[in-house]
Amino acid sequence: MQRDKVLEKDRMRQAAPIVLSDGVLASNLFRLFEKEGICYVLVGDSREYPAKILSDVDVVIEPECVSKLVPCLMKFCDLYNLKLIQILQHEQSAWFFVCSWTGNDGKHHVFYPDVCTDYVRWGRRFLGARCLLSGRIRKQVDADGQQCSFFVPAPEQAFIYYLLKKIDKGFLAPSHQSYLSGEWKKAQKESKKQLKKFWKEPEVEMLCDAAESNSWNEVCDALPRLRVALRENLPFSFKSFALDVQRKILRIMKPTGVHVVLLGPDGSGKSTILECIEGTLASAFRRTKRYHLRPFFGSPQHAGEPEPNPHGKPVRGFLPSLIKLGVWWIDYTIGYFISVFPFLVRSTLVLFDRYYFDLAIDPRRYRYGGPLWLAKLCGKFIPRPDLVILLDVPAEELYSRKAEVSVEESHRQRLAYREFVGTLTNGHIIDNSDRLEETIQKVEAVVLNYMAIRAISSLGHVKH
Repeated sequence: MQRDKVLEKDRMRQAAPIVLSDGVLASNLFRLFEKEGICYVLVGDSREYPAKILSDVDVVIEPECVSKLVPCLMKFCDLYNLKLIQILQHEQSAWFFVCSWTGNDGKHHVFYPDVCTDYVRWGRRFLGARCLLSGRIRKQVDADGQQCSFFVPAPEQAFIYYLLKKIDKGFLAPSHQSYLSGEWKKAQKESKKQLKKFWKEPEVEMLCDAAESNSWNEVCDALPRLRVALRENLPFSFKSFALDVQRKILRIMKPTGVHVVLLGPDGSGKSTILECIEGTLASAFRRTKRYHLRPFFGSPQHAGEPEPNPHGKPVRGFLPSLIKLGVWWIDYTIGYFISVFPFLVRSTLVLFDRYYFDLAIDPRRYRYGGPLWLAKLCGKFIPRPDLVILLDVPAEELYSRKAEVSVEESHRQRLAYREFVGTLTNGHIIDNSDRLEETIQKVEAVVLNYMAIRAISSLGHVKH
């Protein structure tokens, strides 16, 4: 049922692509928050909002409003034809959402609301949401003098929140420094009171001097020490720490990355399509990772020269073939958990050009001379990808692209791939005899639909 709803909405979006921007979406999201009774503030450097949004839209809401958040976001997506494709709980009470849409240019675009309540890290409560929301100010004019309307924290709250974030991360860039100094000068006395809640007098004076002069070199050098002092001065909550451990266990049990395998005979366009979607879909993930055929136990892979005659070398004997099969099986199990699974937990788009399945379909390419039934049996005990996509091309066209095997062999492989992928519940067959842009859009749609279905099923985890 969920899959049908997602696919139906996707067909509607493709029929009527819309022109949006991060600024328009952010303004409309804030407006909807107010309409739905969600008390919020936009935190972080909002000096150029909404005209220029460089990264996430960081919002703090009241803990009592978390129950309203999911219905509000789903309504927001429906109103503006967005597709919610990713939910990451990156802190105990913080959720990062990825919303996707297709523009008139046919390209994939994303919008990143990052919503939290209390600022809690490693069992320590840095700031409460109510403190950040108290005394909030409606910003009505942006840096260019244009009208806008959204809530920001009081200057002292904006200052301390941003400073705590940057010191906890151990990074303070020049743009961060200028923002902090600007907020400091709006409320120096109140900001100093905030500093005294987290550090002792020497550190407080150093931070005050830096904020006043906008000269942060001494603070940058002292970031590790300030971070340690910050954590030492905050009370530790075992309950909060246990909840954070629970969150991380859930991330391991339900990774937010996507493991995609592209299959197809030589000439089907796997490498080209992988390279393209790695770029176009990168914005929906924390990072991307590509493999050719195997994990190789995490060792670096170097693209070798194309094999002009993949069937030219003799097949190995029975015993060497069994040894090769064993090495592959270990690589696809132990190697997978060493080098692939950790990336999936860290929200990575993992792409494979070919996979274990190729061994049973084209054993001559890999000089495998052992029993095919044994290769297929071993294949049942390796981790399954999230998506298996076959790029389907007629044999004659395959031969015209790469005449590495005969037309008859290309035809045999094509039928074998189609038969295999057709039996998979997560298998998709995509015609790649069309224009490259059309194939890319089809592959993107398969990945994004999978993510949208998964995101809907995980909405229940967004709770205070």
